[in-house]
Amino acid sequence: MTDAKAESPRPLPSNKVTIAYLQDACRTLIDFASARIAIPDTVITEASHLLRLDPADVSEDQETRLRLVHRTLTMALRPATEISIRAVRELEEDRRLRPRLFRFWWKDNEARKQISNATWLMLAILLVLVVIQVYTLVLSTCVQRLTEISADRATIALEIEAAKKAAAASRGNVSIDPIDAVPDTLLQRKEIADSRYSGFNLLLVQWSKPWSWAVVDGKVQGEDVQDTRGSAVQHSVREAAEAVLRALALYVLPLIYGLLGANAYILRAISRQIDDHALVLLTFYKYRLRLALGALLGASVSLIFTSDAAATQGIGLSMTAVAFLSGYSVEFAFSIIDALIHRGRIAVGADSKPSAVPPPAGGGVAPGG
Repeated sequence: MTDAKAESPRPLPSNKVTIAYLQDACRTLIDFASARIAIPDTVITEASHLLRLDPADVSEDQETRLRLVHRTLTMALRPATEISIRAVRELEEDRRLRPRLFRFWWKDNEARKQISNATWLMLAILLVLVVIQVYTLVLSTCVQRLTEISADRATIALEIEAAKKAAAASRGNVSIDPIDAVPDTLLQRKEIADSRYSGFNLLLVQWSKPWSWAVVDGKVQGEDVQDTRGSAVQHSVREAAEAVLRALALYVLPLIYGLLGANAYILRAISRQIDDHALVLLTFYKYRLRLALGALLGASVSLIFTSDAAATQGIGLSMTAVAFLSGYSVEFAFSIIDALIHRGRIAVGADSKPSAVPPPAGGGVAPGG
């Protein structure tokens, strides 16, 4: 019986894979920590002995000591972990070995793909933002200039009418064309105002093509200014342009700024994680949720800025700043909302603790006391 037991192979530990992983993790942590922090000599000596062991020969006591070494190194290097250190090293190795030109994105490692996605998303958001800002600037300029020129044309028309009446009253001869009595400077002003009005109206019609089909028929947009139907079409396009500007200022631009703020935070967080060797691929799923929350908070800013003055003047600095900061600091924005809700619940008594049972009336003893 003794010989049989001696000849039978020793069973392998059930946690052989776990021990091998701990040994590999400790090697990574020690290599990373050796050039950054001072590790006690006792930890290095203990780790050097345990890392040379075969996982199949590790006893329970040695496994416990290995776990203690791993925990000591992890606490000393926090927030860096063996997983994040390897991810950053893969980025460095990938950049060193692969050329910068003619690289294919589908051959990148997962960390580089996620970083590239965040970078390209930022560029796409900036491009969309610039396009919408330029479109808003041109559209608002056209509407503003048309409003100013319309008022100027009305003033010139009154001056011309007054000049005609004054000439007719002074000459007392209705056979003379009253237009001859109008000063040339006034006629020149009228011609310039009409020309500018037609030019800005044509520019407004051209820049309104993405949505003007829903307002008027394109066949009547080019009619003469003095025509009643053409004038009605021009006014409808102008009113629709003002409505589009309000929608862009109150909803579209705040949403984009909220998304931009969230993406700016993500890029800064990625940069800090790479510097600290704390890049974890699992956090990129959290960043996707942050993008959605940033867009939601940016769009919700319009609930605060609902005045007509802010809408007609375009996107204001305060509204833009609030939308961007809400997207950048999602936690701070939601903490304010949670605090307001908590105070509201306290005000209505929803969070008040139940009061103790009042004593019996008259100060008597309760039954059973």
